[in-house]
Amino acid sequence: MKKIRVIGIALLLLFLTCTAVFAAAVPRKDGIVTDPAGLLTQSEARQVESGLKNRDYEVFVLTAKGLSESEGERLANEAYDQWGLNRNQLMLVITTQPNYVHLVYENEQLDAAVARSKAKNAKGIVDLKFVPAAGEGRIGGGILAVSGYVNSIAGAGASSGNSGDSGVSDSRGSGMASILPVVLGLAVIGAGIWAFWQYKRRAAARKRLAEAKQLLDGTQPVLNGMLFSEVFQDLEKQFLQGETKEKAAELENAVVRLQGEAEELGGRLAAQKIPLLINAKAEAETRKLLQAVQEFVQKIAPYGTQLAEIEKQSTEVRKSVDRAKNGIAEAEEAVEALARRTGYPLTVLRKHAEQAKTAYAKADELDEFDFMQAETSVQTALGELDFIRKAMGEFDALSARQPGILPAVEVLEKELREIVRRESLLLTDGDPYALLRQAREEAARLETLLEAGDTEEGGRSAAAIDESMKATRSLVEAMIADRESARKTAGDIGELTGELGDFGRAYREESLKVARDYAEVHRQELQADYDRLMRAREELDRRLTEIRSGLAPDVQKYRSAREAGTEAQALMTEIRELRARILGYHDSLNSRARAVKLALDEERGRLRQAASAFRELQVESPELSAMIGDGESRLAQLEQLAQAPVLDVGLLEERQRGLAVQAGQAAERVQQLLREKEETLRSVRQLEGEYRSRHSRYGGSISLSPYSSGYETLMEESRGLIARGLFAEAMQRISSGQQLLEQMDRDYQRRMYEEQLRRRGPGGPGGGGYSSGSSGWGSGGGGRSSGSSGWGGGSSGGRSSGSSKW
Repeated sequence: MKKIRVIGIALLLLFLTCTAVFAAAVPRKDGIVTDPAGLLTQSEARQVESGLKNRDYEVFVLTAKGLSESEGERLANEAYDQWGLNRNQLMLVITTQPNYVHLVYENEQLDAAVARSKAKNAKGIVDLKFVPAAGEGRIGGGILAVSGYVNSIAGAGASSGNSGDSGVSDSRGSGMASILPVVLGLAVIGAGIWAFWQYKRRAAARKRLAEAKQLLDGTQPVLNGMLFSEVFQDLEKQFLQGETKEKAAELENAVVRLQGEAEELGGRLAAQKIPLLINAKAEAETRKLLQAVQEFVQKIAPYGTQLAEIEKQSTEVRKSVDRAKNGIAEAEEAVEALARRTGYPLTVLRKHAEQAKTAYAKADELDEFDFMQAETSVQTALGELDFIRKAMGEFDALSARQPGILPAVEVLEKELREIVRRESLLLTDGDPYALLRQAREEAARLETLLEAGDTEEGGRSAAAIDESMKATRSLVEAMIADRESARKTAGDIGELTGELGDFGRAYREESLKVARDYAEVHRQELQADYDRLMRAREELDRRLTEIRSGLAPDVQKYRSAREAGTEAQALMTEIRELRARILGYHDSLNSRARAVKLALDEERGRLRQAASAFRELQVESPELSAMIGDGESRLAQLEQLAQAPVLDVGLLEERQRGLAVQAGQAAERVQQLLREKEETLRSVRQLEGEYRSRHSRYGGSISLSPYSSGYETLMEESRGLIARGLFAEAMQRISSGQQLLEQMDRDYQRRMYEEQLRRRGPGGPGGGGYSSGSSGWGSGGGGRSSGSSGWGGGSSGGRSSGSSKW
């Protein structure tokens, strides 16, 4: 039986869901005109609504998108029913994508009047009045035409038709009596569903309360474990002191507050009752209570973590104290053993051992009462012990090396004295023996540091000794390297001076050739390079004097000689570059002049090609003609300038670059005009083909003389604009030709529509009951019609409807 109830409830829910889905397809009525598809502007909608109001027969309008013919027809009938339209109100539904129009009404007198009219039926009304207007884009006009037609043929039928309301009311009354058992059955089923819904809500509420109680019960062992922990017991016994006591007391107060919150939540859970008929408020209370318990559980976790960290810290501190105690004993024993073995006092190591003992003693005193403070002291003690262990290892390494330091210094000094004698160095740039004296002094200091056991400072002392010995060797080696570098530079200067011996004569010959063949500006450029070379040579002579002075046996300032040599190398590089440029200047001018002449030949070809292509275009362009003419004139001037006996190559290059830019612009402009002309001519040929096609197809149906004259005028104007090079203006005129073609199409479609109406002839009215039909409107012209079919019980009153495609 329970299974049967569930199935019945499911079927009822399915029925209600399907009913809601189909009902949802009808939008809410928004006055006489409801336009969710946006077919009308605001002003058009107001105008249409004003024209439909206060008529004997009121036409209600609804728009939609994307419905098939059958879907639109169903929407029209459902809207008629759900909007509660009466006998004197009609439903007109207009859909797009695809375009259909549907007219629905339910009035015997109106149906009879329509049957006697030219329209014959509902489909005939929309075919006759709406489709033509909508096809021209006047949807609002089509709506008003339907309303005007219905009210004109009915006359006073609307008022007389009201007399039939009583009959309708009676039939509706009998209908109500027949559906009363159904209504009662649905009510019983609804009551069952409501009871089942109440049961599910109460079960969910009980489940939430049970979950909350289970979570809260799980927190009690955690809180009890925290309250009776070892840390809190030591706090109650007043064993804790200082920072540890403050931290533990703060945490204990927080746990006590959590215990109070747990008791409060337990009281709320016990007091929460679930009523027999649960409501939204009771459901909200259970949800709120479950959320409060969940948040409470999350709040406990951080305090448990803190307590665990404190207990862990206490254990670790005690372990560290024990480790420090053992480490101090080992360190003291190791220091004493080292002192006995070396005979050194090791005062620094003993000091660190004493500091470790002091820190340990403080930690050992606090570890039972304030282990947080004790942790600082024990870490200090462990740090001192680590230092001692490290120092012991370093001591062995330093003490093993220390005896060999002074002998190594003596060996290095002997080696360097031999090098100084052999190289006859005066040591003007530095005293290597002074560095060796510093190394000896640092070796004596290292021995003192080892006696004290100060390996940290001893390590720095050993590094200073190594640095002094390395610097000593580097100083002597640098003196020798600087001397050899300066000597080499002096030799290079001598070679360059020999190379420049006859440079003056070569320069004068080059200058005469440049003055003979090229403009004065080029001779001046050559002179400027020569002056720069002479100044560099004078500076080089001064650097040579400095190098020789530094290399003198009785001076030996090798570092300054090497620095002067570095500057001399840069001067020699500059002199060689200037010499090569000066002696090859005439040849370089010849190469530049030849390059200019070759470039002029290229520009001549580009200008000729642009001029030829422009002539082939056969269009007028004063701007382009002037550009090409100016380029040819500048080319002639440049060619004449290039043949002059004395050339200014710089001027020629500058003007050639300007001519190249102008020739490139002219060539690009010609190509642009060529592309524009080809595109415009394609448009002309396309327009011509479309016109001729329509002329041959429409000639037997409509008069073409008005279009022929306009077409000929348009083509003549377009060709004239093309000849003048005004391609953009020609394209605008050709675009206007499309409007002419569209007007031809509209006239032809209107003529075909009228011919179809004539051939179809008058139709008869539909019989009793419901009738429908389809026709087209919009871009398709006259459209197409489909047949009619009756529906309903064939009652004498019946509903009438008609559908058309637009």
